[in-house]
Amino acid sequence: MALPYGEVEGRARSWPDWRRGDEQDLRERLDWLCEGVVFDVLNNDFWPGSWGSRPGVDAVAEQVARRRLLEVPTMVPLFGHRYLVADPAPVGAPVFSIWQTDVVYYGDDLLDYLAHDFEAKPFEEHPRTVYPRVPFWSDVVECRDCSRI
Repeated sequence: MALPYGEVEGRARSWPDWRRGDEQDLRERLDWLCEGVVFDVLNNDFWPGSWGSRPGVDAVAEQVARRRLLEVPTMVPLFGHRYLVADPAPVGAPVFSIWQTDVVYYGDDLLDYLAHDFEAKPFEEHPRTVYPRVPFWSDVVECRDCSRI
């Protein structure tokens, strides 16, 4: 089994080194998603309707957002701001590009992502129009339940 790590020429971020990487760097990569969502809660009017009414005080809204984000599936950083849902992942789980609450499907699955982002030939062409649901993250991609729509 291969596990890529290190820099890729011309790319701003690298593969995380899960075996011997700096613990603080790995923690920051894992925490980065929460911090990005909280930033948008505080600065860009992001507030999913499923979270109830947005508190009028930013400090309270931040507390509620952080508590709610503890309930969403954990995402594993792949490369830069590309993420895959952690276990238990649905079969054929998509790769997400996540930058704060700017979230898009970036690959039909891990192999499709690697083939397209790193210009390798895919094992098969199979454009997907329906993705397995990943709670919260799929909703943000599809802007379901978002108050800013």
